[in-house]
Amino acid sequence: MQSTLPRVLYFEDEAVMRRIITRVLEREGVQVRTAGNGSEGLAIAREWLPDVILMDLMMPDMDGFEATRALRADPRTAGAVIIAYSALDSVLASVRAFKAGVDLYLPKLTNHAELVATIRERAPKRVA
Repeated sequence: MQSTLPRVLYFEDEAVMRRIITRVLEREGVQVRTAGNGSEGLAIAREWLPDVILMDLMMPDMDGFEATRALRADPRTAGAVIIAYSALDSVLASVRAFKAGVDLYLPKLTNHAELVATIRERAPKRVA
């Protein structure tokens, strides 16, 4: 059996950040889809069933805290690894994120190599 690439869904309202992180992950062989807001991300997650979700916490429409709670409440997406990936670098924000259901909290200042390593480490092993 052959292992397949991890599937990552990145919730991010800033188009430049979406493009940068998508390029970084694709260069490392990760399958990536992106969502510009919480509602769009929920729809993609329910259809595509990603292994890992990178969740921006500050988004219009539906913030990352609310989107995380919705993902955890849905049996189709409840098991995904959710990594809060946010510019909110504070203890209060991380506590709120963990209470909402994230598995890990990374500030956006995390270097790209560490981000990729974390995704590879946390993603469940998929078999083709």
